[in-house]
Amino acid sequence: MVATTETALALQGVIDALAVDRVLVVCLYAPPDVAADRVAARELRVAGEGSAGSACAGAGHVHTGDRGIDVVVDTDGRTAIDVAAEVRALLHDRALIAAPDA
Repeated sequence: MVATTETALALQGVIDALAVDRVLVVCLYAPPDVAADRVAARELRVAGEGSAGSACAGAGHVHTGDRGIDVVVDTDGRTAIDVAAEVRALLHDRALIAAPDA
């Protein structure tokens, strides 16, 4: 399951909706300027309104403990495949999935 939440309450709502015994909450992190560039590259700017990318540029430090985040994975300078492999390894290490194929 992938979800983008802005509050601990919203995250807890997603976890509750899954109705599973165990979860691993992974925060994919990039510096605010990198996140803004990524969003801008994917989304069209709406005339007269700020873009989602500009909202990312104002994002601050990730606080894990109070948000229910188990692990933060830094994505800066990494390929999507590399990040996905790290997340799969984390899931495997916590016995949430079978061993990834070598």
